[in-house]
Amino acid sequence: MATQCYEIDENEAEAVRYIFNSISEGKSYNAVITDLNAKGFRTRSGNLFGKNSLYDMLHNEKYKGVYIYNRRS
Repeated sequence: MATQCYEIDENEAEAVRYIFNSISEGKSYNAVITDLNAKGFRTRSGNLFGKNSLYDMLHNEKYKGVYIYNRRS
């Protein structure tokens, strides 16, 4: 039986922590996006952050630490 586990990419984790902390402090999407891009953070595909990439991260359960066993898409 195969065991799946998630590994934290520390470079990506820094951006994820920044995003969630900034949003919880009340910063706007535009302010967070501007800060991320100015600090040199990029998406997994190497692109600048935009509203869609930020929205997708904030609504992805994996980034929130939620894992649902045996979930089907």
